[in-house]
Amino acid sequence: SNSVYSLLVDRDGLIWIGFYQLGLDYSLYQSGLFSTYSYLPYFDSKDMPVRSIAITEHEKLVGSRDGLFYINEEQRRFKNFKSPELRSSMIFCIYKFQDKYYIGTYGGGMYIFNPADLTIHDFEPNEPQPFMRGQIFSIKADNKDQLWIGTSMGLYCYKDGKRIKQYTSANSKLPEGNVYEIYFDSTHKGWICTENGMCIWDPSSESLKTDIFPENFIHKEKIRVVYEDSDHNLYFLPDKGSMCISDLSMSRFRRLQPDTQLEGKDGMFILEDEEKWLWIGTNNGLYRYDKKETFIPYNFIDGIPSSIFTLCPPVQDQQGNIWMGNSKGLIYMNFKQNNQMKRYTYPLTITDIYVNGKKSLHPVVESGKVPEIQLESSQNNLTFHFSGFTYTEPAYMTYEYKLEGEDEDWQILTGKSEITYYDLSSGNYLFKLRYIGNPDSEVRTAVHIAYPVETWSIIAVSIALAFIGYIYYQRKRKAKQTKNIQIQLPEDVQEPEKQEKTVELKYKTNKISTEECQRLTEKLEALMHRDKPYTNPDLKIADLATMLGRSAHTLSYLFNQHLNRNYYDYINDYRIEEFKRLINEDEYSKYTLGALAELCGFSSRASFFRYFKKATGITPNEYIRSIGKNNDE
Repeated sequence: SNSVYSLLVDRDGLIWIGFYQLGLDYSLYQSGLFSTYSYLPYFDSKDMPVRSIAITEHEKLVGSRDGLFYINEEQRRFKNFKSPELRSSMIFCIYKFQDKYYIGTYGGGMYIFNPADLTIHDFEPNEPQPFMRGQIFSIKADNKDQLWIGTSMGLYCYKDGKRIKQYTSANSKLPEGNVYEIYFDSTHKGWICTENGMCIWDPSSESLKTDIFPENFIHKEKIRVVYEDSDHNLYFLPDKGSMCISDLSMSRFRRLQPDTQLEGKDGMFILEDEEKWLWIGTNNGLYRYDKKETFIPYNFIDGIPSSIFTLCPPVQDQQGNIWMGNSKGLIYMNFKQNNQMKRYTYPLTITDIYVNGKKSLHPVVESGKVPEIQLESSQNNLTFHFSGFTYTEPAYMTYEYKLEGEDEDWQILTGKSEITYYDLSSGNYLFKLRYIGNPDSEVRTAVHIAYPVETWSIIAVSIALAFIGYIYYQRKRKAKQTKNIQIQLPEDVQEPEKQEKTVELKYKTNKISTEECQRLTEKLEALMHRDKPYTNPDLKIADLATMLGRSAHTLSYLFNQHLNRNYYDYINDYRIEEFKRLINEDEYSKYTLGALAELCGFSSRASFFRYFKKATGITPNEYIRSIGKNNDE
């Protein structure tokens, strides 16, 4: 409507527009943490897909689908190269080496740019493929000032402008396909990543190797990015799938734990900042990762124009600015301002609590440090309404919440400002809410749901009956034990052992020698490994005894007197080991935990979880994460 009746610009710079009978509009809030680079009137990267950059103290080189841009603000110099001056305007990589910039293109080969006179010329004019018409994906230098080039025709190495070696899949261990990434780590090893896998340049033997990777490593996948942090951990971003983390020797490696904010996203780049956190750009968002469990998302609210980042290696300059390539521009932020600007202007607030679908008439009592609401037993459906008073696009607002007493882990909520729980049991709960990755923003509300009156009566009667039953049972048990001992002892024994164990009496007439027990144990273990009878959920001790050609009583004696454990624990231990074996095999990676439990012989998912926790001290999901695996459940 054109009927604007009121206009307000608030202290955050938002514009509020009131219309006649048509409500209220407002402009979307952005913090200004990130900015899109421009050097007007010559250059503006807004809406430009930036594919490669090189940033020095005074110079900037920006590669995009629209050519190459050189900016020197100190000397007020600017230059743009594109078709027809370039055979291809799609710039894939830029690398500064010995005061010159080496430029790789898609379909136009490779160039050398001289910033002294702003000229550009061919790198290898006598080599049509790949340096005149091919694809150049990666350019890096090693510690010996040798220039390595990843191309569509293999891997090249140059020294002082002369070619030393060309590696292909035909003359070396280089896997087939385009060479997408070259990375030299702190031990000077070169990680070479191609369309069909990875190999390592070994500087000691000056050769490419593929036979040094451990089993289940990521070397058979298409890797787009390799990065080493200050703790000398390597990070591998595959074209598809989760990130892999390894030490330099590959003796310890794992996949990123499941159920993180990176799940389902393709990694584009990694950069470590001064606080040893990692910035990870993806095809759907930017995240800051503490290398443990915390991921802080950055999006439109922070000034990022698009959630899509490109395969552009980021750069941190001498002033602390971090530069990143985005599908809608070259963006940058000053890391030193990050912690200050990521703080929210207004505190997160729980504005309302709805009970059974209606606004609560019960007051929230501020009796202590945590506000509390007292509810009746029937009032067990709760909806928490909240606001951060940040007026922006709701889809970009992300929170974490947890109801202690109901939720085991923190839950993630995006684009909504209410959370509902149904059919809560009587008891005490603590509701927690915070901006994701920001523990200081946490707000809390305690909830007490009363027990029904009849419940207290039932509890009191149950306790009394249980106590009476316990006293009766203890007296009967002692009387029975005394009677059994008197029956079993010979009459001529003058000083009988009055406290002989019940279990010893049970097996008194069926003792087996230690040697026979050992032979039977070996026979039992051979049967378990060979035939895996434990995978039958209905397996009984009598069934096992039949397989061994012994009586059930003899086998019971073996378990209780020789192995000192019961039959069910013995069988379940084999089932747990079978689960650990299956979870390490790729063909079972898509099975649910319930299905895997059945394959191992457990009768139910609940019994599997219960015994696994009893035997190992951790849950199945925790075990899967500890070995770097993933599971869909």
